[in-house]
Amino acid sequence: MAALDGMDQLPGERLLSDAPDEVLEGITETLFGKITGRDGGGGYPEVVGDWLTDPSFPMTKRDVFLERVGRTEPGTMGEKHDLRDSYDRLRESGLIEDMDDLDLR
Repeated sequence: MAALDGMDQLPGERLLSDAPDEVLEGITETLFGKITGRDGGGGYPEVVGDWLTDPSFPMTKRDVFLERVGRTEPGTMGEKHDLRDSYDRLRESGLIEDMDDLDLR
């Protein structure tokens, strides 16, 4: 397939590399249903949503997300605001608890 020439991995492959079989089956069945017009409008199975919204998911996939958005510069300073300042304000006001493992990039 010409669009995939020179690619080491398919788009999304790293995000799904450790997905349980039932999650992969749910995604595959839903996508195939949409392609063939037999989706029925039900969307993805609950097991897919549960896996994607599990609190550990963003932590294990953080590097993949950062790579996809193209931000490779370390640091907390954005174009207009410093994420560390925002985090500190939320923590000091009691809206969030201290998160030792938080990685603001």
